[in-house]
Amino acid sequence: MGIKQKVDHLFHFKTDVPPDELASKEDVMAEVYGARHQDRVDQAFGAEDSKRHNYETDASDAVPHDPRPLHRRQVVVIAFEGRKGQPLVSDFPIARRAVDMIKNMGLDAYQLDVTRKDAVNAVLSETARLHADVVVLAGRGDTDHLTLEEVAHNPGVNGPEEVKARAPLRRAMVTIGALGVPVRLSADAGDELGNALFYEALTGLSNDIPVSLLHSPSPQLVDPELQAQSIAIMAQESIMDPQDPVSRMNSSANLNASTTSMSEMY
Repeated sequence: MGIKQKVDHLFHFKTDVPPDELASKEDVMAEVYGARHQDRVDQAFGAEDSKRHNYETDASDAVPHDPRPLHRRQVVVIAFEGRKGQPLVSDFPIARRAVDMIKNMGLDAYQLDVTRKDAVNAVLSETARLHADVVVLAGRGDTDHLTLEEVAHNPGVNGPEEVKARAPLRRAMVTIGALGVPVRLSADAGDELGNALFYEALTGLSNDIPVSLLHSPSPQLVDPELQAQSIAIMAQESIMDPQDPVSRMNSSANLNASTTSMSEMY
């Protein structure tokens, strides 16, 4: 049985694998979260693609250990306005669905929708007010795949020229890709609002707060439900101890248990 079928089973998707062939959840998580090693990455994405992008675990996969119970940790998912001032009519409900999934993991979560006018101030002030432990920025990209941004570039303010994401991007990428979502790393977050928010969050928030940026494709290209799950996985990977697959397994089991479905939003 392939890694995708095992993940489908773990996340309660339909699968045609006979019950007696399904691995235990512990075995599934051990395999999935061991995928950051090159052989597992090759299996999930293909050897040539893996070699081209060098998906080996690096320093960006390090997550500070937090001894607090999960329910006391706050995840803030920020959905931001699109180009030309038009709201991302699909991304806002996608973010809302992701927040539901994160809550079902046993975490506390909050959605913040921002427009260009108030975006930067809102991100810094609201994340401080909410005592955010993890920040995930979610917006619309112009590709046919989900993009995990590695670097925020200076949008024209005082500060470093670029800042690297504080999130386990490669671990998240492997887990997201195992669900069948086309996903890539990117070193160019563009010159739009997303990059500016990413930069401000990385430079304006405490260095121990994981911050990531996901650019999603059109919902016509990638199932909105899978896009929401991808956001939730990024939050989960950012807050979980990478050496504790069982704790991630326990929260993952509830990832797809929200009562509101994306089909009801379209």
